[in-house]
Amino acid sequence: MMLLLNPKMEVLFMVMAIVFGLIFWVIITPMSVPDETIHYEYSLQLSNILMGVKNYRFIDGEYQNYGSFAGHYNISAAYLRLVRKINKPLALDNILIEMNYDVKDSYTIAFLPQALGITLARLLNLNMLRTFYMGRLFNLIFYVVCVYIAVKKTPVHKLLVGTIATLPIFIQQAASFSYDCYINGLTMVLFACIMNWIYSKDKLNIKNIIFAFIVTLLVAPVKVVYGLFAFLFWFAPTEKFGSKKNKIITTLIVTAPAIYELAVLLVPLIYRIIKRIIRVITGAVTVYADISESTYNYAPEIEAEDIYSFNDILINPMEAVEIFVRTIRYNIKSWFYGAFGRTLSGSTLVLPINLVHTMLVLMFAIAFRQEDHVESLPFKIVTLLLCVFAGLMMLGGMLISWTAKTQDVIDAYGGPVIQGIQGRYFCPLLVYFFTLFNNKKIKLNKKFDKYVLFIYLIMIFEVIVYVLSYTFVN
Repeated sequence: MMLLLNPKMEVLFMVMAIVFGLIFWVIITPMSVPDETIHYEYSLQLSNILMGVKNYRFIDGEYQNYGSFAGHYNISAAYLRLVRKINKPLALDNILIEMNYDVKDSYTIAFLPQALGITLARLLNLNMLRTFYMGRLFNLIFYVVCVYIAVKKTPVHKLLVGTIATLPIFIQQAASFSYDCYINGLTMVLFACIMNWIYSKDKLNIKNIIFAFIVTLLVAPVKVVYGLFAFLFWFAPTEKFGSKKNKIITTLIVTAPAIYELAVLLVPLIYRIIKRIIRVITGAVTVYADISESTYNYAPEIEAEDIYSFNDILINPMEAVEIFVRTIRYNIKSWFYGAFGRTLSGSTLVLPINLVHTMLVLMFAIAFRQEDHVESLPFKIVTLLLCVFAGLMMLGGMLISWTAKTQDVIDAYGGPVIQGIQGRYFCPLLVYFFTLFNNKKIKLNKKFDKYVLFIYLIMIFEVIVYVLSYTFVN
């Protein structure tokens, strides 16, 4: 019906995000999405803060009643609990339980939508299940708004932005407590702002500038690797600013959050590299002494663990390079499929490979869609380099914060690999990746949009059927 009505792209994908989001909101059972238990507790804590609770890390035991919910598994027992207890009145245990993690140690702002939903539910005295789903619902609402803004704002690649934003993996995260919803939604909006700056016919006004600055400010502090793409604002033509001086000043202001976060991250590392080089050249320290210093230079919370540190990389740079190459070599395929959403739930629900390949072909067809503008070669080169750099930053971050030296080595790998990297970490890069394929020679006519969308809708519903069948079997 939507295709027959021929609505605007932003309306079409908003409706799709709502419909598919509400379906995933129900069929992906509580705590099945990766780390949802932690994110739910973060949201509860932020809700306590919003409600003025002094001991915000404590919550009534009723809200932590996870019976029938299996972490990382979409099981049918959860459906039974929903049917039996969704309408029961709130019955508090009157026993406060301290939550394991502290929301102030995480990206607090990324849990604001979920916390607002939980707060409303608690004010209405809703039971645990309804409170949980209210938090999920507010997260989904936030994402739907981001999808609408992104598709409406971008003058090009509307079909690409909309389809990527409604891929099952994106919708699953949006319909859960995951802060991936915050990241995925805002990176789509950031991409739309960049395209708007480069291709819109109108001159930039103060509203465009303030909006772009706010989006960059919201993205960069949470995940600087995705905020890096704000540097693509520099490709906006000078005439849209009135003068070269105005362009430099304006773009510096908009990219300031990304520049600041990158500087905070890289300046200390560069300083330590230079310091070590000087110390080695001058002979001020022996290698043994440097190793001894680094051995005990861990944060208190991981003091007992044998984790790779930045000093290990400085001492044995070639070994670090080998770990990077080995990790990429053996995981790049699974990362790509993971980013595209082959595995749902807690990476346990694996979609049929034929279905995934069909969706991939569809995405490439959309990438080759005829657009009013085609990105320049310098733009594509910089975009590709940013994608690579973002990936390397993710690998480096997980190496020095997550990877154990004493890991069990898989024989096929032949050595240690970086641990903790998941395909969904690369989801925000997809929209930039697929723009690389748009060109002037190979173009899919816009008249095929309806057919492409129709096939895409069938694929999404096939995923929904597969999730349901998986759950009822388990």
